[in-house]
Amino acid sequence: MKRFLIFAASVVVSFFAVAQQNTSIEIDPSSFKPVQTNAISGVAIDKIQPDLSRRPCARIKMHINRMSREDIASLSVKTVGGNVVVMKSVVASEGNGLIVELTAKPQTRFYLHHDKYGDSNEVVLDLEGEKEYKLEAELSLLQSIVVSTNVVGADVYIDNDFKGQTGSSMALTVNDMTHGIHNLRVSYGVAKSERQIEVSGSNIHFRIDVDSSLSRPQYVVFVVQPKSASVVIEGKTLLPDADGVVTTVLNSGSYNYLVTAKEHHDEKGTFVVSGSKVQKSVTLHPAYGWLSVPSKGVLVGASVFVDNGFVGQTPVAEHKLSSGTHRVRVVKEMYRAHEGDIVVEDNKRVEYAPTLVADFASVTIDAGGSYDIYVNNELKGESPWSGNLATGAYIFEARKAGHRTTSLSKTISATPAQQRYTLPAPTPIVGTLNVTSTPAMAEVYVDGKVVGQTPMMIDLIIGEYEIIARKGELISQKQSVVVDNGQTANLSLTLVRPELPKLQHQTFVENVKGLNMKMVYVDGGTFKMGSSKEKPGYSVTLDSYYIAECEVTQAQWQKIMGTTIHHQRNKANPGWLMYGVGDNYPMYYVNWLDAQEFCKKLSEITGKRYTLPTEAQWEYAARGGNKSQGYKYSGSDTIGNAAWYADNSGSLSHSVKQKQPNELGLYDMSGNVYEWCSDWHDSYSWNSQTNPTGPLYGNLRVLRGGSWGGNEMGSRVSSRGCDYPSFRGSTYGFRVVVLP
Repeated sequence: MKRFLIFAASVVVSFFAVAQQNTSIEIDPSSFKPVQTNAISGVAIDKIQPDLSRRPCARIKMHINRMSREDIASLSVKTVGGNVVVMKSVVASEGNGLIVELTAKPQTRFYLHHDKYGDSNEVVLDLEGEKEYKLEAELSLLQSIVVSTNVVGADVYIDNDFKGQTGSSMALTVNDMTHGIHNLRVSYGVAKSERQIEVSGSNIHFRIDVDSSLSRPQYVVFVVQPKSASVVIEGKTLLPDADGVVTTVLNSGSYNYLVTAKEHHDEKGTFVVSGSKVQKSVTLHPAYGWLSVPSKGVLVGASVFVDNGFVGQTPVAEHKLSSGTHRVRVVKEMYRAHEGDIVVEDNKRVEYAPTLVADFASVTIDAGGSYDIYVNNELKGESPWSGNLATGAYIFEARKAGHRTTSLSKTISATPAQQRYTLPAPTPIVGTLNVTSTPAMAEVYVDGKVVGQTPMMIDLIIGEYEIIARKGELISQKQSVVVDNGQTANLSLTLVRPELPKLQHQTFVENVKGLNMKMVYVDGGTFKMGSSKEKPGYSVTLDSYYIAECEVTQAQWQKIMGTTIHHQRNKANPGWLMYGVGDNYPMYYVNWLDAQEFCKKLSEITGKRYTLPTEAQWEYAARGGNKSQGYKYSGSDTIGNAAWYADNSGSLSHSVKQKQPNELGLYDMSGNVYEWCSDWHDSYSWNSQTNPTGPLYGNLRVLRGGSWGGNEMGSRVSSRGCDYPSFRGSTYGFRVVVLP
């Protein structure tokens, strides 16, 4: 709305304030209405001419109150937005009015302009051609007045509406007053004065005094609990100090107060200031209670939400809530969410322990062999896999490298509680390998396994293979070949007498198949084997050899054997737990026979003599060889520096090479996993020996070094253990040696 205020008069009232008279033009859009179409009382109206573009026009007869004909004649009609032409704007022949003819269209926008009174508000009208309309407008008069009294800070009310307080000049200017009779009231504390006034263009200054002797100010003190409460006196908020005390000074009189604090009930009332200090103590009552959700049964680990806000996981103890009704939601994976209302009463506790309904089934998926089971594209384990699945739609898959994946779609419901699904076994995707050799009749090794004699054709699962051929002392160079689906890969091998590899007396890295196995050179020597706890200690002399820097890792095992830690776990017991999974974690769930097979395959691939260490080789290396400092554990007398064992492992194996190495740079020879040795277990010999290999026969094979589940005693470099060579345990691993 456009509005322009004109200062019509200015009168100086004493030396305190100035009052002014303001005017403006107001068009009332609610008065707009059609009055006729083509006749008035049967008399034809003047024909409304079209605009310059021959578009129909409409006629508006506008009555303008409180404006002289001379002022009306000075009005101009201003259109907004263009495309509208004002064809006529004349003073009506009778009364105070303006006749306007302009282009008729919906949403016609215009306003009035007067050089003295400024612009009117803008109106938007829907007009139709050759029709006549009525519209009301007026010239408004608003007057400023001055109210003066005998005190500073007196409250001024006009017609019971608060207008402000008198300033330092003991006067207040009040704007936008209409002419006529009004009620004027001034209050100062308990002192009041009231009178009627008549506002006009010539009557704008009004004096009204109060009896100030009734208004001597006094201290008002509130002591509140809680100390954070705020005190509101007659709409003004006062904050307490650290002790919960609010102090102010008020004139005599009656006052309304409100004491309020978060999570407490308000207290309101009145007090009177009358000649002396007022002091009140207010203690608010709590408007809150507490919610508790126990952690028992299926509620263990459940998430609790109150009014859609997360509170925490059970147990929830004494969670503060405002008094009243709240919506509680308890959520736990595999269970239906539970929702309910609780009523919290002031300063009381509510325990909420709903019964959660199971929303899962225990599912077993079996593909009939050692295949990877995927559920909704997530690897779960090897077939047969069992676990809990929440209700919903699933895609079960059995996968294996070089095989066609099989799948099954199922919707799982909570009943029956036990469900079993069988997947077809993945079918191999095969191609053909054709191998010939010079000379013929050579044994063909595919990834270390003998598969036949040349010349030969064999179907293989698609993939990349390493091929060698042997005949007596003749051997071919290792060849890599890729077998594709439905294709024949041809390979011709030439066998020669190889030169045996010579190992230098220095550390090297065995990197066949990307193995990245560091082999540390151990210079031979003589040492005393055993201790007072492993009687008798005896002298042992060893030739030089190489030993792996750390235990065989899960990644190294998979590169040579082609199977995973999950596969080994299933061989041991599918229901057993995993105790650390990752490329750099030690391989476990391996028995003595598994470790021997690893050494055999590694030897065939490299042409070197890889074996398990003898018990003597293991202990000599663990002690630090000829660099030994005589430590109790491998590399330290402090077990925590050298070993993962029961007190620091968290009941899990750990990545290799996390503890400090021993004098030879060997890791984890104390703790982490037990390590198989090649010897049968028996009592030590009384006699000095050179390169001992243990008894010729027995029932148990030697384990050395302790483990993450063992105690300090078992982690000593001299401590001995043993087990059946066929047993796989969660703490059983190994490392290898290679002989020069």
